[in-house]
Amino acid sequence: MYKNKFKMPDDLNRYSKKWAAKRVIPCLLIFFALLALIYLFGDVIVTTKAVGFRVLVYLLLISAPFIIFGVPHKLIDKTYFADVIKVWVETTYVQDRNRVKQSTGYYGGGASGSQTYNTVYMIIKRDDGKEKLVEAYKCRANKHQNLDKFKVGDKIFHLYGTKHFIKLPSDGEQTVQCPVCNTTNNIEHRKCRDCGHTLIK
Repeated sequence: MYKNKFKMPDDLNRYSKKWAAKRVIPCLLIFFALLALIYLFGDVIVTTKAVGFRVLVYLLLISAPFIIFGVPHKLIDKTYFADVIKVWVETTYVQDRNRVKQSTGYYGGGASGSQTYNTVYMIIKRDDGKEKLVEAYKCRANKHQNLDKFKVGDKIFHLYGTKHFIKLPSDGEQTVQCPVCNTTNNIEHRKCRDCGHTLIK
């Protein structure tokens, strides 16, 4: 499998660890600050003597940082290679303040005078054998969208801490996307011309 042939570059490792630290450390600091606040001023925060209600309020307070920072949900993410086994587009037309979703087998399109949004979904098979539904691309429709970027059979790479799915270049292709910022680079470049991170080929 891909992971047996791949050694994660040090700069991408550092990026992923830094991304996780930016969420975990503030989350824990706020969590312990709220615990101290409840311990010292719990009776002031909740004046009622109903034990059940007090406990509910305290639980809501201390769970707030986990909801805000997405811990541990965002930390479940991981770095992986995968194969695209299915891809399709959901087109959303917004007209007269009514939203109508339509699944299509093609990219783009929309009624005249409407605002049209496209979302590309993929079912991928990761290098650990697990299949997963992912949202690969979403934005307002326009003539210059590259929505046919992913096809069945493509090999992709996802870096922990990013929202991107990078199509690995096949023989003859002249560009490659950065796994961190998604900038398009020349295939001959080793580092991203925008953020300076190592490119995966």
